[in-house]
Amino acid sequence: IRDNADVSQSFEEAFNKDFDVYVVATMSSGKSTLINAMLGQDLLPAANEATTATIARITDNPSMSQRFAAQRVTNDHRVAEYSDDVSLEVLQAWNNLHDTMRIDIEGKIHAIQDRDSVRLVLTDTPGPNNSQDEKHQIKTMSFIQDSQRNPLILYVLNASQLGTNDDKNLLGLVAETMRKGGKQSKDRFIFVINKMDVFDPEKGEDLPSVLARVRKYLIENGIFNPLIYPVSANLTRLLRKPQHLHSRKERGELNSMMDMFGEEPSMNLLQYMPITERVKRNLQDKRLPEIVLSSGLPAVEAMIVRMRRLLKETIGGASPIVAGVLVSH
Repeated sequence: IRDNADVSQSFEEAFNKDFDVYVVATMSSGKSTLINAMLGQDLLPAANEATTATIARITDNPSMSQRFAAQRVTNDHRVAEYSDDVSLEVLQAWNNLHDTMRIDIEGKIHAIQDRDSVRLVLTDTPGPNNSQDEKHQIKTMSFIQDSQRNPLILYVLNASQLGTNDDKNLLGLVAETMRKGGKQSKDRFIFVINKMDVFDPEKGEDLPSVLARVRKYLIENGIFNPLIYPVSANLTRLLRKPQHLHSRKERGELNSMMDMFGEEPSMNLLQYMPITERVKRNLQDKRLPEIVLSSGLPAVEAMIVRMRRLLKETIGGASPIVAGVLVSH
């Protein structure tokens, strides 16, 4: 059994040279599905309710290929529990304990293949409308305005439920942060619509029209010229998840999405991506299956890697970066 002080120190050391990505969202946005897709493993609880009651911080460690280690930190900053091979069930139990302040997780993040001295850390923040704790909104706001760690913020929205008061409040704060940060900060806000698989072109649901509605919504909330990235995190997640672990429901979902994305040219989400030529070349070099590229998320991940490198090369992490991710569920 590892000493609590040693465990805490090892985790803190892992976070000293980090490229921070904070994932922010209101309830039922699907951000846990998005993070699980990036991890390549169903690790975080995902459901149709506000499941994130605490902060979960995931740091990339390429030496841990098949497992994730985790520790539960209580409100008095004490490491209460540790697991060197944590499961979704354990994390769900820790998440529901009233004295849990933060869960630190360490393991190999599937989305990051090109690694350097700057480690990626994904932080799953509490939903601001989570009924378990009214302090969540204040905490989420503080993440968006964090000028000390200068994080990249993935703002997750439910594209089929645009216009909720919770989203309007958070988007107002994002717009204010973008204005204060100037052009450099504004250019690094990325808005991604996830779960594009809920739209069916055969039923007259035109994807460019969907994206136009999202763009209009963002402009109405003070966010101008947004870079919009449509993705299906659930498709990416299921493609990366080993087939023998798929449930019956997941097998049906995957088959349906593969048929739609494979047969309908307009469902190739890569064509709507405002990505650079360098990122396009990097994606081509990976030789990913066409269906994986069509899901959209690999392009977002490639942009995150690119922005991390630019941050390291040009400003050394001195300027805040905020990115918005819109997820349809």
